[in-house]
Amino acid sequence: MKRFVFRFEKVLQMRIDEESAVKNKLAKINQKIYDKELDLEKALKENQRFLEYIEMSMKTGIKASELHHMSHNKTYMTKLIDKLKHELMVYYEERKRVQKELIEANKQRKVMEKLKEKEWEQYKVLEALEESKLVDQIVTYQSTKSRGEE
Repeated sequence: MKRFVFRFEKVLQMRIDEESAVKNKLAKINQKIYDKELDLEKALKENQRFLEYIEMSMKTGIKASELHHMSHNKTYMTKLIDKLKHELMVYYEERKRVQKELIEANKQRKVMEKLKEKEWEQYKVLEALEESKLVDQIVTYQSTKSRGEE
């Protein structure tokens, strides 16, 4: 009997490739999230140090011009932190979307794999039937041959 060939092997491979592409996309987004979280943590620490510096400067005395400059720096740090938080939220939403995409790609791949398993089971049944027929033919041939010689 001929060897097993899954008729949708190319479709299965295409779905496996699509799933891998989505996994790579998810990994890239996770890396971006990790980088943004580090940036945010760094900005928060820098902001904390800056606020401590302002507090210390206020206790020791500060010129009005320096106070104005510090006010601008504080505004800048606040905007930077807000921007980083917003970017992080956008990446979180993107990750949710890609995770859903990955779940769907996974389902599509599993559908094709189940179909392949069913075809494999059918192939094994047909192969067993063919083998059984061959054994029956051999037994019939041998019994006919032995009757003919007697």
